[in-house]
Amino acid sequence: MRWTESAFFTWLAAIVCLCGTAAGGRKEAKTYDLRYRPVVGQRWAFEQSTDSTLTIESGVNHANIIRSSKETRHSQVIVTSEEILDVGADGKCTAKRVTFSKGCFSFEQVDDKPRRDQRMICSEKTVTFRLLPDGTLDQDFGVKTNGRHARLIRDAVLGRTSIFPDHPVSVGDRWSGDEVMREVMQLQRDDSCSTILTLKAVRAHEGRQVADVAVTAAVLMNERGLNLEVGVEGTLVIDLETGVPLKEDMVGRSSIAGTGPRGATMSGTGTFEFHRAARLLPPAAITPQVVTAK
Repeated sequence: MRWTESAFFTWLAAIVCLCGTAAGGRKEAKTYDLRYRPVVGQRWAFEQSTDSTLTIESGVNHANIIRSSKETRHSQVIVTSEEILDVGADGKCTAKRVTFSKGCFSFEQVDDKPRRDQRMICSEKTVTFRLLPDGTLDQDFGVKTNGRHARLIRDAVLGRTSIFPDHPVSVGDRWSGDEVMREVMQLQRDDSCSTILTLKAVRAHEGRQVADVAVTAAVLMNERGLNLEVGVEGTLVIDLETGVPLKEDMVGRSSIAGTGPRGATMSGTGTFEFHRAARLLPPAAITPQVVTAK
């Protein structure tokens, strides 16, 4: 199903805020301009994992035959350094260097069959992603992507889209993140989506200010005659100064119902979990150039 394919494209930014007092004795909520603020040389490291299950039961009308199958998927990405190389005139990242650890892999398993492990092609590699003047994405290692996948990687890796609000917000404020969720879950025009983000608090964390943001999403989609309902809940911890997500935890559940091939009735349930932990890194050391006298 499409909703299980979003594991690689989940490098998203988020939100922030607080409350304060105004003049004249009237208390007024303090607002914050929450956005991703890329700066050349800015670096961070992170680890993330995605787990999903899908259990389907199918049967034929007027028959006592019921088949059940369960699919399990896992993927994890470990990045030792993600560094911004260039920022455009619009303030958005246009180039980034990403160094992947050897722990990048995925697997899938159907029922009790042996699981199929796959080492990610980017494992133990450093890849430079660059947005070209014509809007296409260039990368110096791996399979060149195009079309929808290229756009998803461009938007996620380079931070071209985000779930930040388009206006200053205060603690308790809510805003919509539908457009980003539609892209991540690859929804079609007739699919519906409602994504609400709420700034819960701003607090100190290891000498920096961070924002706690709650996320809830409900998605209804149809694929090959099957109706799929997905509910997602989670939390984000965002570094206020940079807009970099330091922690993300998402849990989702789904239900499936409909008619499959040859009139078979199908129903099922699914689960989804996404976890990400990041830490900011100091700027990379500059290696002095040695000039040899001639």
